[in-house]
Amino acid sequence: MSSLTTRQYKDIDLAFSRNPITGDVAKKADNNAIKQSLKNIIMTQLYTSPFHHDFGSKLYRLLFEPFSTLTSIAIQMEIETSIANYEPRVMVSSVSVDEIPEKNSLSISIKYTTLNSTLPQTLTF
Repeated sequence: MSSLTTRQYKDIDLAFSRNPITGDVAKKADNNAIKQSLKNIIMTQLYTSPFHHDFGSKLYRLLFEPFSTLTSIAIQMEIETSIANYEPRVMVSSVSVDEIPEKNSLSISIKYTTLNSTLPQTLTF
């Protein structure tokens, strides 16, 4: 008889909210922990993390470039590279970048699977 063990992922909630029962810092678990980690990696600018200057991505440098197909590809590649370098718990299947000209913004959608699951997940921001 074989038993499948699934790994649970836990991280500290970066909002530093308080756990109402223990009074300790709240935690994020499983998919919420992964989503928080992905956002943290992508939204952190290079050279801003003390003692780990190469952590993060170049996304902020690309956000203010004129939007074109090349800019979209550069953003996709930067996100994929940053996640591959710093988040070993996921496998990215696709990254899509869509322009929203009336709001002067971009919509980024990342489709991925975690190593402990085969269910695809999506993070959009």
